[in-house]
Parts: sequence; structure tokens; C-alpha cells
Amino acid sequence: MINETSAWFVNLFVIINLFIIFIFLWFRKNNVISNRLFAFVVFIPALTFLRNTFYFNHILDKYFFVLILASLSCLWAPILYWYVKVMLGMKLKFRKIDFVHFILFFLVLSYYVYLGLNLVERAHFFNELYVENGNGLILNIIFGYAQLIQFFVYLIASIRLVRKSIIKEKNYFSNEGKTKARWLLELLILLFLLDIVCIVMYLVIDNNLVEVFYIPVMYNLFYGYIVYQSFRHATIFNQVVFIEYQKQVEPLIAFSEKNILSTTTTKYSLLDKQKFDTYAERTISHFETNKPYLDPELNITKLSEQLAIPVHYISAVINEKMNKSFFDFVNHYRIEEVKQHLKNKEHEKFSLEAIGNNCGFNSRTSFFRVFKKHTGKTPKDYLKAL
Repeated sequence: MINETSAWFVNLFVIINLFIIFIFLWFRKNNVISNRLFAFVVFIPALTFLRNTFYFNHILDKYFFVLILASLSCLWAPILYWYVKVMLGMKLKFRKIDFVHFILFFLVLSYYVYLGLNLVERAHFFNELYVENGNGLILNIIFGYAQLIQFFVYLIASIRLVRKSIIKEKNYFSNEGKTKARWLLELLILLFLLDIVCIVMYLVIDNNLVEVFYIPVMYNLFYGYIVYQSFRHATIFNQVVFIEYQKQVEPLIAFSEKNILSTTTTKYSLLDKQKFDTYAERTISHFETNKPYLDPELNITKLSEQLAIPVHYISAVINEKMNKSFFDFVNHYRIEEVKQHLKNKEHEKFSLEAIGNNCGFNSRTSFFRVFKKHTGKTPKDYLKAL
């Protein structure tokens, strides 16, 4: 059984650790908004751990400001959502309707401020709080469930944004890694799994123990991993890199979802069958003759300019006539080009990675992943089978 001293030191360690990460992210030189939003995503849980530790040691009533600070946890889910939007290249524009993001926070904050000013209600609150199964804290329980619902609502909204971005990316770019969407999806899935684990622990383990020991330890490991992965995926920016990243994803933001097969009923209505077939033939002929797929920076806008065909028509042709995304269509030709290079024994002169680069792939990881998807084998295994 974890005693109070152990719980205190565990939480103190986690709080200090998260605070250090916050300082590191917030005060970086030439900082950008994405880093600062991420800093809040990391640090806000520390305020909850601080509150829980004070509660577990029955001293929360002496440090009431901690309870008020912990109300910031109601902003954690909206801040996560804003972080996702910024990382996808979207601009944060606050309108009157966006006040809805702050409703739960202001309700909880108002409640705790009221308790802070009303000594009688405050005494009653803590008397009930320190009594097991106290029934005088209905509002506190409601706020707890509201925050849980809020988390899942914003998580689902964030996942939808990321999934849409991934679909648009596959229909606009010909290479992976242009956006941070896949990294964001990994982050959101991990957060979802973490929350599910926490809920299960609440059901099978003493709640106090879960709040003051297991959750802090899990969050410490989780955020350590997340920060490490953030650097690995190059998502911690300075101003110069962030501006370049925004320029890189800007065309994707402008790329209308109407160009994507999954968001439309049919594209045949845009073109008569003869013109549709003509555009398809021109596209295939261009790929077989001029090999535009060798350009690692090829995107659907570039292809549109090369063929003098509007983007939405090319998208329709590739999506419906070829039954592929732009990404898969281009990389089909790249893989065929790689196969030809291997049959010509060019691997004896160049490395597999160099061959992949010469055929239009922008990284070894992308080359190997796409090759296996299209052939069922890695380039090395395919080479052995020749």
C-alpha cells in the first residue's frame, strides 16, 4: 500500500518534471504558438496532480488557491484541439462562437471562487470532501463527469480533423511527411488509450490510490515519451522552421475537400464520359512518357499545370477512373520504376536508398513502406527473389 509520504514524493517528482518540460517549451528562443500550446498540454495535468496531492494529505482547505488553479484543467481539451489545428497548418481565429470553449472553465472557476468567498459554504464543502461518499458535492461530481465528456468530445473532433488532413494529404502530395498529421494521430490515439486505462483503474482500484499514484506515474511516462517523439518527428519548431512548415502545408489547406472522392457523391457529373476518358488518357500518357513521378516534390497542382487540366478534374480522373488516391497513383509508377532499376542490376552500382531517391521517393522510410505496400515485400526481399 502506498503511504502518504510516498504519494507526496511521487506527485512532487511528476509536477517538477512536467514544469521543467513546460519551461523548456515555453521559453525557447524564437518561439512559436505551437510550442506554447503544447507546453500547456503538458503542464496543465500537473495542476490536477497538485490538487489531488493536497487533497490526499487533507491540506487542500489551507491552500484553496490550488483548487482554483486546478480549474484550468477544464481548458486542457480545448488547448489540445487548438494545438492540433495549428499543427495541421490552420490559423486560430477567435470569434464570438468560440466562447463555447471556455464555458466549462468559467462555470468551475466561478464555483470555486464562490466557495473561496463564502466561508460557510467553503467549510461545508471540505467537510463533505474529506468524508468518504459525501453526498453534499453534487456539483463537484457533475463537473468531473462534464470534464470527462468534454475530453472525449474534443478528442473526437481532433481525430476527425487529423483524418481529414491525412485524406487530403494523400490526394494532394505524392510523398509522405509533408504534414504532421500522422504524428498527431498517434498522439491522440495514445491519449485515448491512456484515458481508457485510467477509467478502468478507477473501476478496479481504490480511487485515491489511482489519483495520487498510478495516474501521475503513467502521465510522467506518457509525456516523457511524447516529448521525445515530438523531437523525433521534428514538431518542436523555431520561427524560421515553423514559417517554412506553414508555407509547405498552405496549399493543402486551400485544397478543397470537394476534390476528394470520399466527400463527394460522384465526379462523373462534372465531365461527360468522352472528356473524362480523354483526361485519363492524357494523364497516363504524360506519366509513361515524361515520368513526372521522378520529381519528389510532385503534387496535384504541379501535375495540373503540366497537363493544363483543372485540379478538380485530375482528382476526379485519378480517384474514379484509376480508383486510387493521388499518392497511390504516383507511387505505383515510382515502384514500377524501381523494379526496372533492380532488374537492370543498378543495385550493383547504387544503394537501394539511392535508387529510391532517383525514382522520386524523398526518404528511405517512405520508400520501404510504399514498396512493401505495393509488392508485399521489402526491396531487399524483392531483390533476393529476382
